[in-house]
Amino acid sequence: MEALDRLTAVAPLKVLFVSAEAAPWCGTGGLGDVVGALPDALVSAGATPVEVAVVCPLYRDVRRRAAARGARFQHVTDLPAGPGAIPATRVVRVEGASTNVQFCFVDCPPLYDREGLYDDPRGWTHGDNVERFATLCFAALAASPGLLGGAPDVVHAHDWHAALAIAYARRQLAADFAAAATVLTIHNGGYQGEFDPAVAPRVGLEWGDVVFSRFEHFGRLNLLKGGIALADAITTVSPTHAQELQRDELGHGLAPHMRFHSARLSGIVNGIDTHAWDPAHDPAIAARYDRPDAAGKRECRAALANELGLDVEDQTPVIGVVARLAEQKGLDVLADAIGAAVDRGARVALLGAGDPWLAARWRALAAASPGRIAVRIGFDLGLAHRIEAGADMFAMPSRYEPCGLNQLYSMRYGTVPIVHGVGGLADTVVDEGEGAHATGFVFRPLGVETLGAALARALDVYRDRPARWLELAANGMARDSSWAPGASAYLDVYATARARARTLPAQPLAG
Repeated sequence: MEALDRLTAVAPLKVLFVSAEAAPWCGTGGLGDVVGALPDALVSAGATPVEVAVVCPLYRDVRRRAAARGARFQHVTDLPAGPGAIPATRVVRVEGASTNVQFCFVDCPPLYDREGLYDDPRGWTHGDNVERFATLCFAALAASPGLLGGAPDVVHAHDWHAALAIAYARRQLAADFAAAATVLTIHNGGYQGEFDPAVAPRVGLEWGDVVFSRFEHFGRLNLLKGGIALADAITTVSPTHAQELQRDELGHGLAPHMRFHSARLSGIVNGIDTHAWDPAHDPAIAARYDRPDAAGKRECRAALANELGLDVEDQTPVIGVVARLAEQKGLDVLADAIGAAVDRGARVALLGAGDPWLAARWRALAAASPGRIAVRIGFDLGLAHRIEAGADMFAMPSRYEPCGLNQLYSMRYGTVPIVHGVGGLADTVVDEGEGAHATGFVFRPLGVETLGAALARALDVYRDRPARWLELAANGMARDSSWAPGASAYLDVYATARARARTLPAQPLAG
């Protein structure tokens, strides 16, 4: 029987995730949430066993969060210096982690032991980010055979920070990674990792790499562009956004490059961690509930109002907003449009951090409307949960949104989303006018008038058609926003990428 077991055993698929963020250890938004949740979903997705190692930088913030959780790090390996100016590092792993998913960190204090993942507290970008993330990429690859018991079958790089991992797998470490498939996921094409091309030798690239078909983009070194050119498969986080990236007006300057490589591009809608975001068991909210008309939902609204100082009665609609304070998120347009909704009796709870001018704008709105608009500047995960649970509706007027997670959190909590119909927002929210399966309100194009009209339409349904409102909320709660469909789709992408990697030679970068 033991011999038969050995003959019939299926070797696990070994996957290396390289990312600048991974929840709950480090993150600023959707990237960290995805990288924190997708590995577990991959392990649970199919008949083929999967092992995943996630490698991120050991930021100062990771040390803080680990200390707060009582987590300890186990030394894994010391690594020599890499190409160019990449320093020697060591890699550590969170103790007690699942054998199927390991969260590991590159420990290099001169690069990572500072405030801020990408920027300092003043909002200034760290000047050595190209070296910081090149070091992440090289160390993750070099350590991966020891983490996974052999070279990975798939190197899954996330956003521009990890794009050099694909280059290193095809150049400096090609002997060990020639059979590995490479997958690049674009979480936000608006951030591309652009640098002065003079830094290329410092991160192990040759001048022959800095050509327009790969890493060069109008006189700049563009890491995302190079990763797109070299990856065996490219994904982004919704089907609509995959199409948007190929359109000149929405491709962030890379649309021709995306069209050229479109045969390797697909869109997979993100999921959410349905254990961490579950109103029936969420310890961060005032009361637990499992349907939108439950008393627990009303208790959460009252508790949120009390916490933020909002004047709320039983039927007062509360509009929630949790977002980065960035132009992408359309919060400047919302600031112009929200007055009419507040004049109609709505209350607003906003949580976010980012651009100082947007923070000042929303602080001024709150100061002018005490008890009606409450603003909290900063990152507070517990408050984010309480806004999702305590709000009746949730506004997401993003200029572009590759996928978005907050509309998924909102629907999970019976909070009806109001979204600009772009990217993943268009793929996940069904407009109220589209029948029995509707889950929210979708408007196009983005503008003060169109957003104002969507807010007005939502307030009308909330007040005049309460049964329809509960139907929208219940539909959202019933939607499968888990990672199960997405994980299955990623396994299909891995299979396709592995077939391509086996039939194509390792891609030389120079020359």
